[in-house]
Amino acid sequence: MHIISPSAGDEFYLRILLTNKKGATSFENLRIVDGILYPRFQDACGALVLLEDDQLYINAITEASRWGSTKYMR
Repeated sequence: MHIISPSAGDEFYLRILLTNKKGATSFENLRIVDGILYPRFQDACGALVLLEDDQLYINAITEASRWGSTKYMR
């Protein structure tokens, strides 16, 4: 399987859907989640909760900065 960068846009999200959604019969079918046709592959990935954001890591760093010393943080 070829690696596709997230900066590739639609191709990246299409690959995510193709590897995670079983039984799709068309590109349009890939964009349907729970009976809703999403306009973009990225939106369908979001509806299927296949995308992660960095909020978990940001929260962890913020929490550590509140109680960790400067030496610890480095």
